Amino acid sequence: EVDDAFVSNWMEGNVAVLAANHAERGSRMPPGQPSVDGRDRISAYLQSEADRYSDRTLELLDRGEEVDGDLGYAWGRYHVAYKFADGGGAIDTVGKYVTVSQKGEDGCWRNHWVLWNSDSPWPKAR
Repeated sequence: EVDDAFVSNWMEGNVAVLAANHAERGSRMPPGQPSVDGRDRISAYLQSEADRYSDRTLELLDRGEEVDGDLGYAWGRYHVAYKFADGGGAIDTVGKYVTVSQKGEDGCWRNHWVLWNSDSPWPKAR
């Protein structure tokens, strides 16, 4: 559910909702960059990424998931196709991802760790 919510909110550019779906001390670990730690920093990172890309497409493929008590694990492959908002090119690549989520006392699942990497080098804006 957490991953599905991420995809739909990412496609719609709902950064506030995306950030709220992360644990207060969560981490995102993007390819070729340092980890982004803490919900506030994750929010700023997601906003910069949303501003950086236009025409975003994200698909999660070959998905697996498990729940063990209040911990949830999801993994699979992804396909992204983004255009740089500044006109500096595009990304169209596949890769792998893993997420670890925890169910809070409020009953909501939130991402603690989100890791992904591309099967090919991640293109840079021109």
